[in-house]
Amino acid sequence: MSDAQMIHALMIGLVERAGGPENAARLIDACMRRELDSDSQSRRKGTISKRLSGQLSWPLDEIMALEAATGDDRVSAWWAAKRPGASANASLLQLTADVTRESGEAIGAVLALLSKKGTRQEALKEALEGQAYFARLVAELGGGDE
Repeated sequence: MSDAQMIHALMIGLVERAGGPENAARLIDACMRRELDSDSQSRRKGTISKRLSGQLSWPLDEIMALEAATGDDRVSAWWAAKRPGASANASLLQLTADVTRESGEAIGAVLALLSKKGTRQEALKEALEGQAYFARLVAELGGGDE
């Protein structure tokens, strides 16, 4: 199976986990801070459907956004595992994916708070989790000792 075919297969599962093309498009838009149209509908549902059908490929920024929004890093994990020297870099890549996911969750919780659909307690909890992952990343990179 080619890399493109594998990414396509993994993204089909990720879109399903997101709740389908419309929800996936909304999550990507939210993570990438794209604006919705006047009906609060994503302008990208059709694009997601075209990606699922294989008519379009998946850009890296949208893969990362959807992984962060769903908390599922299946594409990043697969890509890391197949690279030469993967064992040396897998920990750092996994930690980077974790930071991305936790940051997305924190941003989502703050946006929910601002739209009165979430609580300050939940936003703080998510922000602290994100902070903890960033601290682990800094430590992994050898920082924080200066």
